[in-house]
Amino acid sequence: QWFFGKTQGRARRWAVANGVLLLLSIWAVFYATVLTREPGETRLLILQPLWTLEMAKVLPELYRIMVMNVFLFFPFGLALAQVWPAQWPAGRRMALTALAGIVLSAGVEVLQYRYALGRTETDDVLCNTFGTVLGALPLCRQLFRRQSTP
Repeated sequence: QWFFGKTQGRARRWAVANGVLLLLSIWAVFYATVLTREPGETRLLILQPLWTLEMAKVLPELYRIMVMNVFLFFPFGLALAQVWPAQWPAGRRMALTALAGIVLSAGVEVLQYRYALGRTETDDVLCNTFGTVLGALPLCRQLFRRQSTP
């Protein structure tokens, strides 16, 4: 509260801190999903939603991978939700954050497919988007608080 209070200078520091976190989270996403992977021989494309969830019954390691996909995008959603202009309604910021999560995740999957950097899956986009939305959940508190106040 003392550093990020309601004064204009503190609000600016809050925005800058979230902007830095946003850039770091985008770098972390690309580092974990594109930059550190070696190209393979074949491209594997799985477009069936929830296929990974079905396969995890046989290969429990897939549960960990799905959870890691959620957590990888959590900081992105947390930071991006706070970077949008504060005067915008919380619902708009939440929707734009979710949309940005879908776009970033789909972009990563396209790069992975194009350069054969691993499996390209619909489930990755779903898990990544879920992680983005979880990160943006503090906006829901603002959304409901403002709606309930006359």
